[in-house]
This record gives sequence, structure tokens and C-alpha cells, in this order.
Amino acid sequence: MAVKRRAFDQAEIRRQMMPKRTLAVMLAIVATLALLGYSPSGAGGQVQPAIASHPDAPASLTSCSGVNFVRSDVATGMTPIAVTVADFNLDGKPDLLVVNYALASVAVLLGDGAGGFGPPINSTVFSRPVAVAVGDFNRDGKPDIVVASFSAYAVWVLLGNGDGSFGLAAQQTVGDHPDAVVVADFNGDGKLDIAAANYNSSSVSVLLGNGDGSFQPAVNYPVGNHPTSIAVGDFNSDGKLDLVTANGSVSVLLGNGNGTFQPAVNYTVGTYPQSVVVGDLNADGKPDLAVSNGSSNNISVLLGNGDGTFLPAVNYAVGTQPMSVAIADFNLDGKPDLATANLASNNLSVLLGNGDGSFPPAVNFTVGNQPQGVTVGDFNLDGKPDLAVANNNSSNVSVLLNTCSSLTATPTVTGTPPTATRTATVTPTGTPSAATNTPLPTNTPGGPTSTSVSTNTPLPSSTPAPTNTPSGPTGTPTPSPTSGGPTITPTPTDCANPFVDVSGNVFYVAIHYLNCRGVINGTDATHYTPDGTATRGQFAKIVVLGFGVPLFTPTGGQSFTDVPPGYFAYLYIESGYHAGILSGYDSASCIAAGATPPCYLPNRPITRGQLTKLVVLAAHYQLTTPTTPSFIDVPPSNVFYAFIETAHAHGVINGYPDHTFRPNQSIRRDEMAQIVYKGMTTP
Repeated sequence: MAVKRRAFDQAEIRRQMMPKRTLAVMLAIVATLALLGYSPSGAGGQVQPAIASHPDAPASLTSCSGVNFVRSDVATGMTPIAVTVADFNLDGKPDLLVVNYALASVAVLLGDGAGGFGPPINSTVFSRPVAVAVGDFNRDGKPDIVVASFSAYAVWVLLGNGDGSFGLAAQQTVGDHPDAVVVADFNGDGKLDIAAANYNSSSVSVLLGNGDGSFQPAVNYPVGNHPTSIAVGDFNSDGKLDLVTANGSVSVLLGNGNGTFQPAVNYTVGTYPQSVVVGDLNADGKPDLAVSNGSSNNISVLLGNGDGTFLPAVNYAVGTQPMSVAIADFNLDGKPDLATANLASNNLSVLLGNGDGSFPPAVNFTVGNQPQGVTVGDFNLDGKPDLAVANNNSSNVSVLLNTCSSLTATPTVTGTPPTATRTATVTPTGTPSAATNTPLPTNTPGGPTSTSVSTNTPLPSSTPAPTNTPSGPTGTPTPSPTSGGPTITPTPTDCANPFVDVSGNVFYVAIHYLNCRGVINGTDATHYTPDGTATRGQFAKIVVLGFGVPLFTPTGGQSFTDVPPGYFAYLYIESGYHAGILSGYDSASCIAAGATPPCYLPNRPITRGQLTKLVVLAAHYQLTTPTTPSFIDVPPSNVFYAFIETAHAHGVINGYPDHTFRPNQSIRRDEMAQIVYKGMTTP
């Protein structure tokens, strides 16, 4: 996750916007994280997941009628110019980190999980800090930061203490006047690296990480004039991370996979581009670009071809002097939306996406004075993407909690209970989800943490809670064999139905079967909430219990930084991971979601595609890859294609009447029960 500064007075901005050969003082953009499908999405300096609508991306809740926010302002230091999201004190609640330009400090505001934030915890950095990115540079499970200083040829690395504070800053030399910074694993060695965009030297500095908090000397790559923003994505679909900078144009540098990059290729956008983010804006599985243009007062959208090239820019009007841009699914309709912080008009513009890469006119929301940077996070843990905006001239952050109201159900799914004699039609409330800024197709969704509206109350377990402490990943688990079926421990075949809301449900048989076997439980003692959603952590427990996965307690520390031993599903996530059934997110996705790599993001809603894959792996089905797809929205290139086709061939799943499967859509709890039941009982 990364963020960057913007100019801190109007006169400076006006000078920057003038068509002069040399600009007086730089703008620096705030990169936002791709959140929640919705992860804080980035602009100038944060880690950019390569793709916003990756099939393993977070799913939406029920879609909303429009979008609205409730605003509150939180005091920071003087001249906040950038803001980003991470869990700095490891309590599972998203926190904010603000860059205070005039105070030469960064301030952490600890979140309470209800949308509120505590007083700033300040750490001193070098003068004129302009951008920050977050990552676990020494692999101790605590989020660290790297800060770009516009007064020096350097970035500064501060190792986190895990309580919201940081150690002393260590200097790393880069180019002239770094104005943006981003974190990712560019050479694929599992250690986080840094890339800085240098305004005066018109270059990008790449520093490969040693994994202990130190870095190798920078290697510099020329880009366009005066870069102010940097982002990461896999633009040519080769599995290697690429870079893009906003400068006089946008410059794309394709990565070689070893930490080096090819020469930049430039694309024309609007006037004085200030911020660039990456996402799949037209749902074709190829990363696209969105660029905020500070002088032409618009956003340029460049749709990707998937080979490293992009179509010509299409521009959409926003407020005056947009300084940063973020991507998230704000109205939960499964289509990526855009948000810009507009410095001169003191507002935030939200453009609700049409799902084809186009956008309707912007809707504006008032924030503080001279908003510089914007980031996305689920601050009150209600599963909806919220916004935080750094207001340079009012010395505060505007927190906008998403209050979109749900629509009634629209899609219909036809299903027949496996042992019942009746047929029925069920209308789910979920809609296709849009991941915002999710990375490479490596079973890694992109973005922030979100929590399902309904929660699956943890089931009691006779297994003692592990007492080991975090120590990072424990290595790649060995997957279970891909043949044979699950072993299910015999349990009573029937029990009383405790749920008052499932008796007429088309999937009643499945819900009842799993409940009687202790595989699922309700959202309270008498309700199952069949139209609710389940999180990744909840489903990890369900799949392990349902398919009899052997329980595994790590001896060398937790595998995921965001799943500590005290988490209710810790044992089940570890067991599924070490059985080769579950997997986490890559570094870019974790950072974009406000988590420290390696992460699992257990509180994200699980999608239809994700769940189907886990059931197929847990059931040990032999994978099937037909040449003709069964569903029009799951082509062979889809990361879940083989798993969805295999489940379909075994009769475990079916799709919608319009011949779609909607793999990105969050799955309903009744649909979840049906698929698990079929996987458990179908050879």
C-alpha cells in the first residue's frame, strides 16, 4: 500500500499546473489500497494489484441503490498529504497512516473497528515526506513502512514494532526527489522490494529487498518527465510484475521477473497526470489503468489488451484538480468504481462503473479543505468499502463510511434439492463481485479486509488452542492427492431443525444435513440466514469439518500474518493450508488490502469461484478441462475454469438461467451449503 503527497497550497498547485518546462514544486499523489474487492486502491505510490476483477477477488454483498457516505473528520498533524490503510497494531482492525508534510512525520491512527480512530501516534522522518508504502520488509509479521522524502535522494525504511509505532528510519539512496513509492516482490524471491518514482531525475529506482529490512543498491530506469505516481500490475499476463508511472504521460515498464525492467513505453492521457491505479475495469481479466489528470480535471481510462499494451485513453470529468484516484466497488454491484480527491473543489468524485470500462457522470461528496490523497478500507467492518481522504489545508482526514442501502434480489438460480422430490427457484441477493486491484492469477484475490454481514458463530472444538507465536510463513504445504474421495466420520443422520428461516428453502436438505453433522451452524440460535454471505475464515472451518481434513497445528509459527493462534478459525485455516486445499494471497494483494504478507484475509466474503475450487480440492476430484466452456463467463483462461468445470461434471454445481456461473459473486449461505453437501455426497 502506498501513498503520496500533493502540493500543500493553492499557489503551488497553480504553478504546477502551468505549462512550463520545469515545475516549481512537485505534486505527489496518494495511492489508495484496493479494498474489498474493495481494497484500498492505489495511486501514486502504493502496491498495485494487477487486476481488479480477478476471479479470486473479494465478492460484493447485495448491490445498493446508488451510493452514499456519512462523513466524520479526524485530526492529524499539519498538512496531511497522503493516507493509507494497514493493521499496524495487529488487532484485526484497519488503521490509518497519514503523511504530514510540514511536520516531517508519519502518524498512525489506530482504528476501533467501528469507523472511529484514536489520536495520532507520530514517528519522525526526514523533511518533506511525500509518499509512503507498507510491507513486511524483515518478515517478522509486523507491518513496516517506506517513506519517500522530497528533500533528498532517498527513501527511508521504518521497521514496525507491531503496536502502531516504528523504529528509527534507515536511509536508502534513490534518484533525485522521490515523489512516489511502491512495494512488491519484483524478482520473485519472496522478499519485498521497493520502487520509487523520482520527480527531478525522471526515473524509477528499484531496490531489491534482502528480507531482513535492508536493500540492495538502487537500479534506475528512465521514464517520462517528472513522475508523480507509481503502480504495479501484470500487464502482459506473463506472471511477472510490471510498473506504470504517471508523468507527462503514463510510462509502462514490463518486468523481466528478475527485478529488472524493459524500457518504458509511453501512453497519452490528460493534462498533468497526477495519479495512476490498476484494475480490471471492463471485466475481461486484463488489467486496465485509471489516471487522474490534475489540470484537465478528468480521469483517463486506458483499457488493457493483456499483452502489455493499452487502448487509447477515454476521459471522464470529475471535480477540479483531481490529485489521486482509487478503485473499489462502492455500490456492491460487482463492477469496479472510481473515486478521486479533488484539491481545488474540496470534494470527492465517485464514478460508478458500468462494468464495461465506461463510467457515468460523477457524484460529488464534500470533504475537508484541499483534499490530497484518498484510500479505501472497511473501517467499520460491515463489508462495504469506506473512504479516507487526507485534507492538506484543514489538517485532518475525512472518513466517509459507506451507507449504501441494499436493493431487492434480482438474479435467479434454479436448483433442485438432491434428495427432495420438489423443484423450486431461489432468488439470491448477491450480485457479481468486482475485485478492485487484485493481482496476478495465482489464486490471489486483491484487496482490503471486509467482513461478511452475517457471521458464522465459531463452533466449539475439543482441540486445545495453539500457543505458538507468529513467525511468518512455514513453507509451501504439500497438496493432498488428487484422487479418491473424502472420509466422513459417521454422525447421527438426523436432528431437530433449529432454524426458523430455512424450512421452505430449496436447499433445506443440504442445510439440515450439514447442521446435523456439526459442519455448519447459524448466525444465531434460531436463524441460519440463508441469503447471507460467508467469509473465507468461516468457510475454511466448514470445508475442513465437512471433508474430514486432518487437523494440523503448526510448530514453527502461524502461516499467515492475519490469522493468529487466537483467531477462531486458526486451526482450520492452518489445516486446510497444509493439506493443500486453502491458499493465501500474494504480497501485492496483501499490501493492497492493508495486510502484511503472507496473508489469508479471513474476513473477506468468499466467492462462488473460490468456494468451488476448495470443494473440488477437498473432495479430491480429478480435474476436468473440456475445450468447450459450460458457462459463458468462465472461459478456459479463468483461474477457476478447471475447478468449475470439474464440479459441474460431477453435478456439484449448476449455473444461472442465462448460462453464467458468476465466479466473482459472493456466495449465499444456502448455496454454500448445497455445494458442500453435494461435494461431500457425490463421488
